[in-house]
Amino acid sequence: MKISNARLLRFVSFDVIHRLFFVIDYSSAIFKYLIAPLYLKFYFIVKKLYQNNIFGVLDREMLYWSNKEKELLSLGNGYNSSIDNLGLLPYHIERLKRMTQEQFEVVIADIDQDGSFLSYFGPVLNARVVNKDNWLKRTKFDLQLVVTNGSVGVKKIFKKNKISFLNEVRALYYLRGCGCNVPAIQAIDFNNISITVSYISGRVLRTELFEKAMVLNDRQSKANAQSFLLTDTATEKMRIEKCKQVLGDVIDKCFIEFLFVELKKLHAAGFIWNDLKYGNVIIEQQSNLPFLIDFEASGHYPTLFKESFCILRDKEIARFNQLFNTDKICNRKRIQNRIDQERNCELYAPVYWGAGLHLGNVSDVETGFGRWQYILKRNIPNFVKKRILDLGANNAFNSIQLLRNGAYEAVAIELQNKFIEQGAFIKDVFEYYDNKVYNLKHVQNNMQNVSEMNLGKFDIVLALCCIYYLDDAAISKLISYISTITDILVLQCNTELSPDRIDAHVYTKASVEYNLMTLVRNGFPHTQVIGFPGYNRPLIIARKT
Repeated sequence: MKISNARLLRFVSFDVIHRLFFVIDYSSAIFKYLIAPLYLKFYFIVKKLYQNNIFGVLDREMLYWSNKEKELLSLGNGYNSSIDNLGLLPYHIERLKRMTQEQFEVVIADIDQDGSFLSYFGPVLNARVVNKDNWLKRTKFDLQLVVTNGSVGVKKIFKKNKISFLNEVRALYYLRGCGCNVPAIQAIDFNNISITVSYISGRVLRTELFEKAMVLNDRQSKANAQSFLLTDTATEKMRIEKCKQVLGDVIDKCFIEFLFVELKKLHAAGFIWNDLKYGNVIIEQQSNLPFLIDFEASGHYPTLFKESFCILRDKEIARFNQLFNTDKICNRKRIQNRIDQERNCELYAPVYWGAGLHLGNVSDVETGFGRWQYILKRNIPNFVKKRILDLGANNAFNSIQLLRNGAYEAVAIELQNKFIEQGAFIKDVFEYYDNKVYNLKHVQNNMQNVSEMNLGKFDIVLALCCIYYLDDAAISKLISYISTITDILVLQCNTELSPDRIDAHVYTKASVEYNLMTLVRNGFPHTQVIGFPGYNRPLIIARKT
């Protein structure tokens, strides 16, 4: 086939720019990863000065948050647990309600080192209640189950430890704003340095695992002579190994995935938890979803060098893998191993993740990364904060790119499971490198069945090089239905004469002329064709108005 001078010039310039981009991107990544550990050391030296209250920085932050007290409390309208949900006896409920009318705060129970309750109002639902003789004093901060303004909360008394107090306040403020499953602030005292957060009604993961695995808790370990022969590190390692053996009996894979998403949301907000353990995860009783608690040791790094933050984040993900028997991405080596596996699999859309990591021929402008850079990126109508439907999505590369560049949500329809799994991997790597959580939903189904899926309305629907594989009636029916769920359809044709096409009519259905006619007849009267001389995959932007 003869190649026009315009097409040749465009392809050559595109190829040169891409090759230059890859060289610069890879060289920059190497340089950044080399200096990241040094920068991290310097950062912590400066942070240590802050924690020592040099120049009164700590006092100024206390003043800053105290001035935001009303705003902090206004975020407390989320998760609420009432007295009636504690499972107390009717007599104790009535007594407690009378006391709350007279006092701002009533202590229901003191919480010990193992999370057991020394209750002043009898048994509490989902909690182990002990008597005074078996109560084990906490080694760090005091905890109490309290009622404030009719809502049940957990009060943490920081004993004048401003750093831990500020860590907790800062984390709860930002993580609540990011939609993380964390408690809400119900009361805060900047003078006595204490904070009361909503009580998450449910089971502590640590307690459930310890009971199932018959692991000694702190109280039992203290009474066991053999436990004195073990260091704290050895004791923790032994507990983790025993708990992992019964993990599947207490929580399922879905719960673990939800928990990891919560951890990624925490990281995306610039936080490192620094206290990831079974005891800081609550299995909420109604939703059965994970809630995260205790952020006194957390760190907030909004200005930290990206690659330096990765070092901290990767350690925490490795800790997650250790606790939950998972294989989540926590370093470049794991990604490269998976990429090597994918090279042997069928690949339609090549991917470039950055820092030299790629899969397939990323310079190919017909699909994947090359197509995105060559024609899609600049020509898809405004998709920022929009909801996208991607038909025949394959590995959902285009959906992920739209999300990375500002789309709110993408629903990818794909029939073959192997491409859905490939797309999940591609998304995981992008989330890892971007330190974000992307709102992508895969639906395994044939795109012609979209009218039966009840997916709702969309701002933009994509049908890129796919609908011409349906028959004429199915194409008309699909486009007609799409016109009821969106105002904009982005459709890509394919004018290449390929010897692989057995049915000659596919050429017709993939042509610009056929699609323009079909769009106008089925609800999209306004169309715009975008193409370049010699490029055989032009776009049609179709609008209802």
